[in-house]
Amino acid sequence: MVMARRHSAPEAIAAHLPVSDRRSSAEELTDGRWVVAGRHALILLDEGGVVDSGMWYEIQRARWNGETRQLVVLWV
Repeated sequence: MVMARRHSAPEAIAAHLPVSDRRSSAEELTDGRWVVAGRHALILLDEGGVVDSGMWYEIQRARWNGETRQLVVLWV
């Protein structure tokens, strides 16, 4: 996945991630949750922890539109 800008999730959110993913590319969603492009998975988090995740091998294709800030994921 290619992000328009590179930044990580805030520390309170990143604390729920494995150490290897704490500096991974992340984007805040309009509802306040965060999506993180981790080493092995696409991870959805909120302040309470991991909400959902999908391993990269479960994703057939992901497309990021930097202009609209929209991520489209096609699952296998």
